[in-house]
Amino acid sequence: MTYIRISFYINSITNCYAREYGAVIFTFINAKININQRVKNEVEQEQRQHRLPVK
Repeated sequence: MTYIRISFYINSITNCYAREYGAVIFTFINAKININQRVKNEVEQEQRQHRLPVK
């Protein structure tokens, strides 16, 4: 089953002083799942693993 019909690599964070340096930026078209919720869950999981405050 395909969850996303079309995805594009758009760019990445290139400022070497940025906290997110090297992060990739994608665009998803016709997603069948809520990408935002999934990313939020993954970020919260990483924060818990590293004992960072979860907002």
